[in-house]
Amino acid sequence: MPAQPAEREPEEEMEADGESQLPEANGELEESKDDERTGGGGGEETMEESLEERDSDMEESEDVEEEEEEEEESSEMDDEDCERRRGECLDEMMDLEKHFQELKEKLFRERLNQVKVKLDEVLTGKAGEYREPLAGLQNSMQIRTQVAGVYRELCLQVIKHKHECEVQGARQHLESERSLLFDAMKAELLEKIRRLEEDRQNLDLTSGNVLL
Repeated sequence: MPAQPAEREPEEEMEADGESQLPEANGELEESKDDERTGGGGGEETMEESLEERDSDMEESEDVEEEEEEEEESSEMDDEDCERRRGECLDEMMDLEKHFQELKEKLFRERLNQVKVKLDEVLTGKAGEYREPLAGLQNSMQIRTQVAGVYRELCLQVIKHKHECEVQGARQHLESERSLLFDAMKAELLEKIRRLEEDRQNLDLTSGNVLL
């Protein structure tokens, strides 16, 4: 993994620190030896303290290495666990989608069957949802038919009255025109008779004068 070299750097630093501490410990040992040669009991205490410090440093470095290894293992385990859970979630999602499609198809078939049954009931006149509105429509048709019959009779009566009025008016107009024409012809004939009589009288007068 690319992260491992970076994680090993603290170990190398700790090892370098340990190595750098070794000469210091050796120097302290030499100083402790000199102190033992010169002084006695005080040198033994410094030697024991340096050894304890060295042991604690080594334990700390080992603890750091163990923690880093545990972190690497835990990160690898987390990645594997995440991948595994991701696969499980995808499988569950696919199963749910498949189940949903099956339920959807089943519901569609059931609704289609219900619609077909209702259509058959409507065609045969057995459906209650169809019979009640049909009865209302038939009642409305009867009422409108009655109203249309009454309206037709009224219209026929109105037309008959109009016809009678038109015939009566035509007759009255004919009679008036006939009387006017008769009066005009009578007046014209009387005028002609009067002129003829005048002409006859004039002829009688002229003929009498001639005889005299």
